[in-house]
Amino acid sequence: GRLASVYEHAGAYDRQIVCLREAQQQGSGGASEWIDLAMALALRGHDVSGAKQALAAAKEMELPVIAKAFVAWCEGLIALEENDFLRAKIELRAALESTHSIGNQLMVGVRALIKAFLCIACAHCGEGNEAQKLWTECSALLVARKETALTQRCRAALARFTTQNSA
Repeated sequence: GRLASVYEHAGAYDRQIVCLREAQQQGSGGASEWIDLAMALALRGHDVSGAKQALAAAKEMELPVIAKAFVAWCEGLIALEENDFLRAKIELRAALESTHSIGNQLMVGVRALIKAFLCIACAHCGEGNEAQKLWTECSALLVARKETALTQRCRAALARFTTQNSA
């Protein structure tokens, strides 16, 4: 868990995923270990199949409210990777709504990340105004966190929408 976070913040995502796999294998086998692995595989490893397997294992267990938010977020990430933008939008919107009941300050960053992915999904669904609104809400935090790849994905999705509408 903690070492995986160090690797994540260092941008060493392959090492993060190795640590999460080891933690899942040697840990308690709880839902959070499966969800952490699924999130990393979907978010950083672009391994849809592995993310689905880990998520399926987590969903077999009892999930607290915060875990359900992360499951919906992960489902949204998987849908984005599969270019199923409507399903991504639905799952990411559910994840965002679920986080509002969690008063933890750490959720500010989580909400910004979810909004960024929701921005991409909305842009691909032709909802440019909503995508732009979400981008405005999350862009400063993405830049501050040096989420360069995600920032580029958002900008590309927004540009695609703008280009399509001006044609």
